[in-house]
Amino acid sequence: AGAHAYLEKPLEAAKLGAAMAQLLQARREGARVLVVDDDEAARTLCRESLRALGYAVAEADSAERCGEQVRAFRPDLILLDIKLPDRDGFTLIEALKADLVTSQISVIFISASGDTRSKVRALQLGGDDYVVKPFDAMELCARVENVRRRRAADLSSPTTRLPSSAAIDRVVGERIKSKEPFTLCYLDLDNLKAFNDHYGYAK
Repeated sequence: AGAHAYLEKPLEAAKLGAAMAQLLQARREGARVLVVDDDEAARTLCRESLRALGYAVAEADSAERCGEQVRAFRPDLILLDIKLPDRDGFTLIEALKADLVTSQISVIFISASGDTRSKVRALQLGGDDYVVKPFDAMELCARVENVRRRRAADLSSPTTRLPSSAAIDRVVGERIKSKEPFTLCYLDLDNLKAFNDHYGYAK
């Protein structure tokens, strides 16, 4: 009927834990997180915590290195420190959001500054969340997972569960920028609206 695992009662804790870990690992497989921070200890904490949950993690200690990693690593989410040695995180996210190829990347700010003005500015510029240092590893991972779930919902149609226009735009933009040959196939169904109006989305 669509289940991903089947366990018989009485449940054994070890088997349940193994099944859940396997499913969570598969769900996160391929998810890429870029950690941008000039603090090596903070990068290490983020890297080890996220890798333990199955995320692929890359690092950058400056805005310039971030740009290189964005092009090479193509992250789904960036953990971004506000104070970087060559540029602040606010101007960096403005550049990311202005570029069609990188505009859909989720950004979580990590900063030692917990003042309201910084938080508001980060969110106004397109940040998805804001974490104040020092942070708890478990909380950080939970926030990363929460942002990923929200973004996955945003990038799929709530009615068909197929990729949304934003998701398609992002992929096409990435293909164009990579300058590699690709084919785009567009399929449409005649009179779908009339069918939907009569039978509903489920049908």
